[in-house]
Amino acid sequence: MVRISHMHSCLHLHGIAWKPLWGDWFKANILLLIDLLVLIISGFVVVGLLGFHTFLMLRGMTTWEAASRERITYLRYLDEDYNPFNEGLCKNIYYFLCSCRTRKWEVRKRASAKQKQTTLDTFFGDM
Repeated sequence: MVRISHMHSCLHLHGIAWKPLWGDWFKANILLLIDLLVLIISGFVVVGLLGFHTFLMLRGMTTWEAASRERITYLRYLDEDYNPFNEGLCKNIYYFLCSCRTRKWEVRKRASAKQKQTTLDTFFGDM
C-alpha cells in the first residue's frame, strides 16, 4: 500500500495533477502551464526561423545578404533583383545540403553581371 501511494505522488510531480476545484487545480499546475506557454511561444520562433532559412537556402542567399544587401560591397554593383549565388532550386538545395565546396564566384559572376548590364544598356539605350 505504501508503494502505490509513493508511485501516485511521483505521478503528480511529472504531469498534470487532478484537483476537484479549479482554483486548487490552477495552483497545483501553474508551473506546468507556464512551461507550456514558454514552449509554445518558442516553438513559433523556431518554426519562423526554419521557414526563413529554408527560403534563404532555396534562393542561395545568406542571412547577411538578405538583411544588408545595400551594405555588401560585392553586391553593390548588381541589380536589386539579381542574386549571383542563385543557381536554381535543385542546385541550391544540393549545394546547401550535400556539398562543401568553395568557388571563385567573383570572376565568373562579375563577367555575368557585366554581360547582363551590357544587354540592358543595349536594349534600353543611354537614357
